[in-house]
Amino acid sequence: MLLEGLNMQATEAAGEIATDTQTLDSLLRHVGHTPGTSVEPFEALIQIKSLPGGYADPKVIAYRKQVSGPCKN
Repeated sequence: MLLEGLNMQATEAAGEIATDTQTLDSLLRHVGHTPGTSVEPFEALIQIKSLPGGYADPKVIAYRKQVSGPCKN
């Protein structure tokens, strides 16, 4: 798992989504994950409201599944 934000608040929000069981379960359902199976690679775009010294309302606004398999030339 790779989490990254444009600033400290965004990175913290991504970590919150990835470690909150209910929020993560919801995200995984949206990308079509079946419980009990491996999670296929995907990317998620998270929006926050940046506040002085923090953030509010982190939510996933878009996602995309990654194509699996070898690269083709």
